[in-house]
Amino acid sequence: MFLQQTTPNTFSYMIAGYAVLAVVLGVYLASFFARFRNLKRDLEVLEEIDQ
Repeated sequence: MFLQQTTPNTFSYMIAGYAVLAVVLGVYLASFFARFRNLKRDLEVLEEIDQ
């Protein structure tokens, strides 16, 4: 075959994509846990005020 081409190697792009996804997910989870911790602290303060 005269015009036959091989599939380009995009493995490094796949690894980079997964790395970016892992970083974004890590930042999201860290933000979620920080917000949850602040929510618990606010709830404790409100319960303290209620008493």
